[in-house]
Amino acid sequence: MRDQKQNRRSPSETLFIHLLLHLGFSKPLLSEAHLREGAKAFGKRSVERASEMIEGRLAHQMHQWPTRPSNKVPGKGVTSNGHLIEMSLLAATMYYLYGERVHEELSMQEVINAFDLYTNIRESAGAVAKRVSPDTAFYLSRELVSHYAFIPYCSNCGVRYYSSVEQKIKNACPFCKEVGHGDCNLS
Repeated sequence: MRDQKQNRRSPSETLFIHLLLHLGFSKPLLSEAHLREGAKAFGKRSVERASEMIEGRLAHQMHQWPTRPSNKVPGKGVTSNGHLIEMSLLAATMYYLYGERVHEELSMQEVINAFDLYTNIRESAGAVAKRVSPDTAFYLSRELVSHYAFIPYCSNCGVRYYSSVEQKIKNACPFCKEVGHGDCNLS
């Protein structure tokens, strides 16, 4: 028998986990990430119990939203100009919403807001490459905090774009191919 009383999740926390699962965030990410400011991670068992409460298919399954691939270092997945454009759309929405605060740690709600805006912009602009997953959006926000990625400005095109020290293609504007202000080119 346990001597300590087990801490229980509040109903609002359970609903928050349900929302994140419906959006397509993975169970491993939800179990290890600090989803609320100043709170500990939920843990594997807690996320698993919350997922077992959901009846039927998740929204991301019904609408075939991508949940993979996800990479803890999103820059390593940038291997084509199409993927760079997708990552740039997401990074630019984060910058549009939060400015230089993107280099501080964004909350999960802020990542969700940026991801929501990204999906709305993407739908109106048309698909360039495979849509970025919610997990990748979360990891991109962490990559910006650790300064492995930046959101430089291209004065030729007047846009912000994604640039990572880990990406496999040239760090430059995906449209005009010129290096922008604040880019992390190592050449």
